[in-house]
Amino acid sequence: MTPNIGLNIRKMRKLKQISQKELAFRIKKSNGYLSDIENGNKLPSINVLYSIAYHLGICPSSLLGCKNKTCDHCKKSSNKISYKI
Repeated sequence: MTPNIGLNIRKMRKLKQISQKELAFRIKKSNGYLSDIENGNKLPSINVLYSIAYHLGICPSSLLGCKNKTCDHCKKSSNKISYKI
């Protein structure tokens, strides 16, 4: 089963009350590019995925559909991921 990365990004972005335009600005991509990702027309590179997760303050694996509360990656990242972008 393929995770719906774009839908997960949109859900988290809305949950964090960040507009698509603002998130696009933060990740240094166009609003159209982010829209294409959220609509499932494009897949983000791993660097873009990590940047999105960083700016949403979440673990990148959660955007891939990880819901495992004991996931080592998620436990290490706790509330804010600490990856160098």
